[in-house]
Amino acid sequence: MKKNIIKNISMILILIIPTYSFSNGFKYIADKKLPLEFIYLIKSYQNYDLMKKEEVSFKGLISFYEQAFRKISKEERFHLIKSQIYKNIINFFPISYKRKSKLDVNEIKEKLEQKLTTRSSDPFKEWLISALIRDIKLFNKNKSSKRSNLYYSLFYNWNSFFNNSYPQEINRKLKYLSKKILINLKNRLSDFLLISKNISLKEQKEIILKEMIFFKIAKETIPMEKQEIDKKSKILKILEPINEKSLILPGTISRQEWFPKDQSLNINVNPPKPDPNYIPPKSLPSPTNDW
Repeated sequence: MKKNIIKNISMILILIIPTYSFSNGFKYIADKKLPLEFIYLIKSYQNYDLMKKEEVSFKGLISFYEQAFRKISKEERFHLIKSQIYKNIINFFPISYKRKSKLDVNEIKEKLEQKLTTRSSDPFKEWLISALIRDIKLFNKNKSSKRSNLYYSLFYNWNSFFNNSYPQEINRKLKYLSKKILINLKNRLSDFLLISKNISLKEQKEIILKEMIFFKIAKETIPMEKQEIDKKSKILKILEPINEKSLILPGTISRQEWFPKDQSLNINVNPPKPDPNYIPPKSLPSPTNDW
């Protein structure tokens, strides 16, 4: 009976441990052979709150991309990836040809620039805001573009989204946008390979991790500041906001707690001399009760 229980527990651990360790400690990183915005997209998407089904789907997409990218040239990769990213960003909000705000494009640029003053853990979001700022600068230089409100509507919609939405709403929609880009890119790659190369990857095999060219696996590292916070004892956390450095724990001595004073102030500079009249006793007292 005990052997069967141990066997069943072992089988469960074998099934659980690989999945758990991969999803919690490892991340896919896109290689520099791919467009920068796509590298950011892959990194950010894994930081969103993904369900188990989404994690499995993402793993399948990575395997598909790895095989598809091997069968096309660098120019084709960059064109297909970039076109899908920009197309989905432009079409993410309904385009209106009428101005919805009295804000000038330069005011929108300033508001977006303010969003970049605070660093975030979402590189795709930072890239997107930077790209909008860059496009506004190009928009101002191009006199013919001012005749149409198409670009103005695009800038207004994204500015309103980033400045008038709660952080949870921003993360939710950026996750949806990222997921949409990834799926649409797969569909576009499938069509392109079938039409131009006569290749079908519908039943693709899973690539061995160490054999990947365009992606690699990296263990997720925790910043040093986070590690130091995690090292705090429960007692110190309860005592906060008392400064941790002001507390002295039993058995510990800080290296900077004591330094020898200068010679002029040191009390042991002139130690006392032995008493010349001192006479030692002829015999010491006997011990009592082993003392």
